[in-house]
Amino acid sequence: MDTPLDAYLLKRGTDWSDEDIATAWRPHDDPRSPIRMTPDLRFGRPASKGISTEVLWERSEAGEAIEETADEFGLSAEDVHWALAYESSLRAA
Repeated sequence: MDTPLDAYLLKRGTDWSDEDIATAWRPHDDPRSPIRMTPDLRFGRPASKGISTEVLWERSEAGEAIEETADEFGLSAEDVHWALAYESSLRAA
């Protein structure tokens, strides 16, 4: 990969298969973000370690504590925070 677009995609956290097929994408520039869009998982909808970010956001909107949501889905509180930040940014746009 040697075009500016290729460099951009690598920077943005795109995972590639051995056949040069994009297999997942991280929508945030920060490499710590667990939010991924993977075509083979939830039809490419954003997820935090396999759990839909929208589901995590809905739990938060219903008043569930972040720690409780994290425990329910086997995530860390930081994973849930990332999901909530992602969903909040979508709704703010």
